[in-house]
Amino acid sequence: MRFEYAPGATPIDPDEAKGLIPAHLTLQRELNEYEESNILEATAWLFARRRGDPLDERFIHVVHGRMFNQTWKWAGKSRRTDKNIGVSWFEIPVRLRQMLGDVRAQIDAARPQLAAAHNPNLMVQRAITESFLTGYRAVIWIAAGLSVLGAIAAWLLIEHGAHPSAKQN
Repeated sequence: MRFEYAPGATPIDPDEAKGLIPAHLTLQRELNEYEESNILEATAWLFARRRGDPLDERFIHVVHGRMFNQTWKWAGKSRRTDKNIGVSWFEIPVRLRQMLGDVRAQIDAARPQLAAAHNPNLMVQRAITESFLTGYRAVIWIAAGLSVLGAIAAWLLIEHGAHPSAKQN
């Protein structure tokens, strides 16, 4: 497979390209559209019903797998090379666990307020439950959004020469 890149675009290295599932893509724009479609399907799957604990590292990998399972063979697996700005690839699992632990600690700290909000009224209980579930779903959106925004930010920085590995004119 051979991609045609716009001037200044960051190419996909040959090892990455081997993991690409759809063989008909040749332009970066086509890959972006294909990934977007895959992510939208994953979003529909995720929000159709509760799928798992959004603060579980394995569940994050399941969601990542769903986001890219029709695009990349490595979907749902941890990165093994540096490709974007931020931490090195080997730090990602540690940072992910730290972030999930921080979020869980914030939720645990809020449990007394949630317990105080307990009400014998069934409608109030449902409203509280829905609010809590909405918060959990928001965490997944944030994780997915950070992944996508990180990739976009890296692309923008590299395209505009702000990344150390970018060619300087």
